[in-house]
Amino acid sequence: MIRTVLHKPARAFTLVEVLMAVFILALGLLGIGALFPAVIRLQRAGADATFGTLSVQSAQAYISGHSFLQRGFWESWARANNSTLTVDGANGLGVWQPVAVDTTGGWAVLGQDDPATPGFDDRVYVPLADRLYPGDASGASEPLLVWDMAVRRLSGGSGAVQVAVFARRIDPKIRLARGASLYRALTDVNLPAADRRWPVSEDNQGQATLDGSFGGSARYSLPFVANVRLEDPKVRDTLTIIGAPGRQTAAVFAQISQSGQVVVDNYGNVYTVQGADTRTGANRFAFRISPSIPETVSAYPVNPTQIVMTPQAPAAVSVFTVNP
Repeated sequence: MIRTVLHKPARAFTLVEVLMAVFILALGLLGIGALFPAVIRLQRAGADATFGTLSVQSAQAYISGHSFLQRGFWESWARANNSTLTVDGANGLGVWQPVAVDTTGGWAVLGQDDPATPGFDDRVYVPLADRLYPGDASGASEPLLVWDMAVRRLSGGSGAVQVAVFARRIDPKIRLARGASLYRALTDVNLPAADRRWPVSEDNQGQATLDGSFGGSARYSLPFVANVRLEDPKVRDTLTIIGAPGRQTAAVFAQISQSGQVVVDNYGNVYTVQGADTRTGANRFAFRISPSIPETVSAYPVNPTQIVMTPQAPAAVSVFTVNP
């Protein structure tokens, strides 16, 4: 006798089950996808820290070993420009002077003509190519950072100066024609203006453009100074902006409270900004710093003090003393 065995048909997934599986998979992929921007940010921050440190070390060696750093040069500069590069009699602090950049070729211009030596240019020019890192003219590796500086004389009549070097990432939104060299666009003064770029650019309001804009209302983005004060001598991790020459206080506050910002005071202390001070009753232009102001610093509560910073948060900052 032949038996017929009936097999129960295999049960297929229902549409609801398929949709649930797709939904769970999508959630997992979204979670993984959300990690990528964070990983990229961390990688970029790590690269900026590494290359920034190398850049400021290179700048320090360049400045310390350059023949222009001699006592007579700084004395000449101070004599010709004694309203800014002097020692402030109110608190004994030398005031910072950001080193200007030539509007045509990007040379950092140290000093100015001394009236005591007519017909002789007392200025020293540091080429932009020397301030790029890596500085490979062959184009094998395009530059990633540019460094700029501010200078102040130290008291005591020794001729010593303190230099603050800020290394910044080159504007990330620079766009060039296919095959064009970024190094050449930054350094070749013979290129048409439409093909040239600044490493770091800002508009005429002092706001970073982030696209290397050259010409028109755009200009090279320099370090700048702002005046601050300590509102409460007992709260030494907070400063308040009370003005910045040529810039709107609110705009400066927006720049100073950005993530990763670094400022240097008239004592040469370097502080990392932690953000706006949001405590109840805080001044709206107050910001937190780390580390706190040392207890040995006593002038903050008495007189407004100066800080120097850059519109873009720097990759690294170095402060060192040069004794000619």
